Amino acid sequence: MTVLRWGELTIHAEYRQLLVRDVSVYLTRREFDLLQLLISDPHQVFSRGQILKVIGTNDGIGADHIVDTHASRVRIKIVAAGGPRLIQAVHAIGFKLARQQER
Repeated sequence: MTVLRWGELTIHAEYRQLLVRDVSVYLTRREFDLLQLLISDPHQVFSRGQILKVIGTNDGIGADHIVDTHASRVRIKIVAAGGPRLIQAVHAIGFKLARQQER
C-alpha cells in the first residue's frame, strides 16, 4: 500500500483517503489526484498543464480556472479539518506545497 506523508497530512493512495492528523477528509477524485500529485514530489512546482493531465481534464478554455478551483477547495477542506494552508499558487506557473512549518 502506498502511503504519502507531508507534515500533518497522510494519503493512503490505495483507499484514496486523506487524513489530516487523524481526521478523515473527503476529497473528490480530481481533488485527491491534485493533492496526491503535489505530495508525490513536494518540492516541485507543477504547471497547470501537468495538473490538468493528472486530474483528467483537457487543457482549453477555462482550464486554468478549473485547476484554481480544485486547489482552493482542497485548501479549504484541509484547513477545516485543522490542517495547514499548504497549497500555494506560484504566479504564472502553477502550484506547489508550502514548507511544512508554514500555515
